[in-house]
Amino acid sequence: VFNLSAELFRFLPEYFRSGDDEEEIWLKFFRMLGLKVCMTETDFEEVYTKYIFNNFSSLTEQQRYGHLKYIRDVLYDECIRKSQNVSWSIQSTAQLFINNLKSLKCLGPDHSQLRAISEFYDHTQHVFNLSAELFRFLPEYFRSGDDEEEIWLKFFRMLGLKVCMTETDFEQLVQKVVKGQYDNIKKTSDILVKFLFDYHQHFESDFLHRISDIPFVLVKELKHITWIAPAFNAPHRIQRGQETIEMTRLRGAYCGEEECLNWTVLPVISLPSTCTSAQVLKTLGVITEPSVQNVLRNVTSISNSPMSNETLFEQASQNSRVPLGCTDLITVMLAVFEFFQDTTEPPVSSLQALACIPVYSLMQQCVVLVKPSQVVVTDDVSGYYPFLHSLPDQMRKSNLDIFKKIGISKNVGPEHMQIVLEMAYKQSDRLNLDINTKKMVYTTLRTLCTLLKKTKRTNIPSLTPLYLPDQSGRLCQSTSLVYCDNVQYSHKVLDFSRAGLSIFLLPPQLGIQEEEFCSLLPEEVRPKCISTCITKVRHANPLEVDAPIVTQIQQTLRMPELIKAIVKIIEHLTGSTEDAESLHRDLNDVLSKIEVITVQNLSHSISINQPPCSIGTIDLTYELTEEFGRCMLYVNSNRDSMVTCKLVCDALSGLVLKRLQSLFRYKIHDVLLQLKEYISTLLMAQRVEDIQEVLKTLNLRLGTREASFDDLEPKLGDPIPLTWHSRIARAPNYVFRPQEWVGYNTEGENVVFAQVIRSLDSSRCRIQIAENNAMGMIVTSASIYKFLRGSPRPDTASLTTELIPTQPRALNLQEAMTQVHNELARIWNLTERERKRARQILQRKWHPDKYPDDKDLSEKVFKYLNQQLERMERGLPLQNPPTAG
Repeated sequence: VFNLSAELFRFLPEYFRSGDDEEEIWLKFFRMLGLKVCMTETDFEEVYTKYIFNNFSSLTEQQRYGHLKYIRDVLYDECIRKSQNVSWSIQSTAQLFINNLKSLKCLGPDHSQLRAISEFYDHTQHVFNLSAELFRFLPEYFRSGDDEEEIWLKFFRMLGLKVCMTETDFEQLVQKVVKGQYDNIKKTSDILVKFLFDYHQHFESDFLHRISDIPFVLVKELKHITWIAPAFNAPHRIQRGQETIEMTRLRGAYCGEEECLNWTVLPVISLPSTCTSAQVLKTLGVITEPSVQNVLRNVTSISNSPMSNETLFEQASQNSRVPLGCTDLITVMLAVFEFFQDTTEPPVSSLQALACIPVYSLMQQCVVLVKPSQVVVTDDVSGYYPFLHSLPDQMRKSNLDIFKKIGISKNVGPEHMQIVLEMAYKQSDRLNLDINTKKMVYTTLRTLCTLLKKTKRTNIPSLTPLYLPDQSGRLCQSTSLVYCDNVQYSHKVLDFSRAGLSIFLLPPQLGIQEEEFCSLLPEEVRPKCISTCITKVRHANPLEVDAPIVTQIQQTLRMPELIKAIVKIIEHLTGSTEDAESLHRDLNDVLSKIEVITVQNLSHSISINQPPCSIGTIDLTYELTEEFGRCMLYVNSNRDSMVTCKLVCDALSGLVLKRLQSLFRYKIHDVLLQLKEYISTLLMAQRVEDIQEVLKTLNLRLGTREASFDDLEPKLGDPIPLTWHSRIARAPNYVFRPQEWVGYNTEGENVVFAQVIRSLDSSRCRIQIAENNAMGMIVTSASIYKFLRGSPRPDTASLTTELIPTQPRALNLQEAMTQVHNELARIWNLTERERKRARQILQRKWHPDKYPDDKDLSEKVFKYLNQQLERMERGLPLQNPPTAG
């Protein structure tokens, strides 16, 4: 080391350096006396800085290696320590040495090509080995492959050996991969990806954004799940012979363990285990967590694959069987639903519309996908295969709440029967059903009827669209069907095909009537009722006045026991007695407005409303219409009387129940069909004993009930019923309240309903007796009647004799007939026994023998009385008395 600079070091005289043993003896002697055998560290730093570094290119390769090794082992660590010394002189000297060493051109193949260490790349980094033209490595003698090599690398890295390439270098390598200029594309791609993540801190964020949009990353092979549905189409492909290499960008690619949740909608990549920096992954745009939107899109892709094709039920598909070593469809879909189970807002409505539930195909022994609405957890639905399925045990054991949310039911419901009918319709392609499908359809209809009966109307799910059989056995949409709500209409007579409609007709073996079935359906899918979708033009001959059926039905409608019996049956079937009083009043109102009339040759010309189209003419047994606030029942006298009576009573029974339902007060829907049959039978009764026989079938009996004021439905100006005259009395000292109902005696001696407007003082009040007289009239309290609630019912005999005086006053003919008419009107609603006694009193009162002085007047009045009594017996309304002249 001392020979490097003659100017720096002083040596022994020449005669002490003979080069033999004598020289060694002298050196030993002089060393003991202080001869310097080494330099100080400062000396070395100064020597290297001023002399050796300046002449480094003139040294041999071996000499350069020796100096670098000496600096590495002896000087460099001490210089680093000095460079941190508090003494400025020591620190500056050491820093100067380090800087000169880093810039020293010390490595190269020969003297003319020496370069600084900072111009070389670390050969142990695989990324630098991708291109020999781009990167310069250390000479071979520094790459021994042992521990010595690692020591040199550590030393050179401190002096600036490149372990990371520049942004330009890296981008050049990436573009070479994209162009396929490397022999081993896959290995090159993996090296670049690993280097990018290991040394990302050396790159600017803008560069990372730019690199993430270049498709140089390998797409992961997913053969274990791509048999279910193809993977996402890679944005870049490189063809090498028979092999296609798929590449993708980092941005928008998915890297995670749950690849079965995204593989059809995102490119899936595999990153080295060291790539764990969430910030870097975010900067590069790599997706690490599945999102609800992407998983739903993935499920949509799977549901649109051949795995959910309905043809799988007809013939086996090789694609539907699990290849060896692959993940089965149930495991994949179970992972999907476990993901949705953990989300706060799963896309329930979207999943309901997708074929996303794996089930076993019984015929092909494979797994296919169906909609959630086709799957049932508990009940056996093998009889409805291939339209309904059971949930596989593997999914049932998971017990996920998401299954219930998306519509997988525990038990079979009406909605499942709707699905069977809809899929049977699609399979038939509007042709006649084959024998097996037809058998299933009939079973489905019977089950649907049973389920609808068990389900509350408010709980019935949507059954849209519903397909039902027409008269030819084909399935049609229910809204294009019409059903006969009355036996008088027949598809054999009416041609609905002219209007594009078909008749809804159930096979007789089901034992279900179309009207009964339709009454159970929700309104939005219910077939049209013929009565509501047609226009009728009535044709009939003049009225008949002596038909027995009119007398019988009118007599039954006037029997007070009829209303009591209907109330008892409704209470019994519904189990409710809360509305008995209002029910009694409403029934009385409905029955009192029914009028039965017989005609000859009753028929209708029928045409459909939309579109207008004539469909035929039919003969009718009866017709029920509303005219002037009353229900008019026209009966064809040309039909058999017994059959006619039954049909008419059925029609009246339906009318009564329809009116009660329209009031929304009575919960009778669940027992509607039973009530209709019982009421129809009651209407056919001719005696009280017949009514009692009907009640006996339900272990009921006809009891007595005290009439209540609540039974009345008072109307201003209407006469107060005869049976209530004993329950009204004058109350001159009573202070009447506003809106209180009272009785008022008119000039014609009728006691009518009136209502108090207000009390003027203790003896006068203003009352209203007509709807068109809102101001009313002022009367004294002594001239109006107060209702005595809870008073006993009077005896009929005393009632009639009180109301009908035995000695009439002298009247002219017009006044006498008017008085007879009013008296008959009062006894109209009495019982048969009371009416008979009142009639006898009237006949005695107006008999001509009692008026020898005015026999002509009495005979005319008596004749008018008998005519009106005869009309009452036939069920016809009273006729007004003829006017004078």
